[in-house]
Amino acid sequence: MNGTVDQPSTPDDPFSARPGRPSSPLGRPWKTDKLRREAYKLMALAGVRKVRLYDARHACLSWMANNGVPDTVVSAWAGHSDLSFTKRVYVHPDPQSLSAGSEKLGELLG
Repeated sequence: MNGTVDQPSTPDDPFSARPGRPSSPLGRPWKTDKLRREAYKLMALAGVRKVRLYDARHACLSWMANNGVPDTVVSAWAGHSDLSFTKRVYVHPDPQSLSAGSEKLGELLG
């Protein structure tokens, strides 16, 4: 142990737990390695392939962005303050969109 005591969080504490985030009994958010270990246990119990949490998050947000969820909602879920960052990282053209774009260009060029 490093000698520190886990103190209850306060609303102005940037490291405090937020609703929907796993936290200790004193309200402190889990450290990354604890979150990863617990997530891997749940994946094993569910019988699903083990994936990195980053990859699962990226896949979920990309799916949302490409399936009609408004960009502002995707950005809020991601915790981003910059909407353009969310769009750059998570909005990817799918093969059907690329094909439709190609057809439109073909119509324009004759």
